[in-house]
Amino acid sequence: PPAAAAGLRALASRRLRTGLVSGLADWAGPLAEAAGTDLDSLTLEQVAAALETEAPAAARDARRLLAQTPASMSQPVVAKDTLDAVVRNSVAFGGDGLAGIEALLDRLVAEAAKHVVMLPAPPEAWRGASVDTRSLVTRHGLLSFSVRWHGTRPVLLWDLQPVRVDDPAVRMRCGLAESWASEALAGEVLLATGTPES
Repeated sequence: PPAAAAGLRALASRRLRTGLVSGLADWAGPLAEAAGTDLDSLTLEQVAAALETEAPAAARDARRLLAQTPASMSQPVVAKDTLDAVVRNSVAFGGDGLAGIEALLDRLVAEAAKHVVMLPAPPEAWRGASVDTRSLVTRHGLLSFSVRWHGTRPVLLWDLQPVRVDDPAVRMRCGLAESWASEALAGEVLLATGTPES
């Protein structure tokens, strides 16, 4: 049950669903049933909102189930696994855990139709620290990147695996550099520090 509830939260996540088909409409019913008493109102609200456009009937079912959920189940039940530890600890990044994960992901990557910005607004505490991100889902494909430091200058390594081979070129940028950009899907570069251009 805890894993089923965590799965529903993951499938309904805005970031994981950006430009992709999550399978939420197909899996919402079975996962909600498997979650049983571990299903909380916060998860149901997010599922209903995520299903609103792609599966209105399933969204109505989620809202009906939400109306039947006791007020005592207003917070997610924490399971003893890595995903729930992330949810619990992410409260430090803002809000209710789920919002915290979204805030953390927004610090790792920002994306638009023609570009991806790695570490768009890194906290000052992250400067000088190593960063490793693996298989982050973006609208352009799976993104992995790492930052290492050469004195005060960051070294960026990145690898974007596109969704389709014939996807148009995407411009890679990094919030640790003022003007650096590349259309290479993978590479390594020693950056000059600064703020990204708008």
